[in-house]
Amino acid sequence: MVFVRPQWWRRGVGTALVLALRQRARKLGYVRLQVWTGEGNERARALYRRAGFAPSGQRKVIAGAGRPVHLVMIIGNLTE
Repeated sequence: MVFVRPQWWRRGVGTALVLALRQRARKLGYVRLQVWTGEGNERARALYRRAGFAPSGQRKVIAGAGRPVHLVMIIGNLTE
C-alpha cells in the first residue's frame, strides 16, 4: 500500500514511491508487482495506472472493505 499525506497529493510523491519500489524489486529479481485497491478509489487507481499497473481481471469481496481490484505490473522476464 502507498499512503501520501493529502498536502502532498498531485506532486508526484506517490508515483516516485511506486517507481522506486519497482526499481528495487527488479534489482532483487522480482518479475511482477501486484496490488489490490478499492474499486471506488479513483485516486489510487490513477496513481497505479500512471506507474504502469494494469487490471488483472481478478476480483474479490472482502467483508467491510468493499470490492477491491487487482492490478499487476510485469517488471521482468516471467520465464526466468
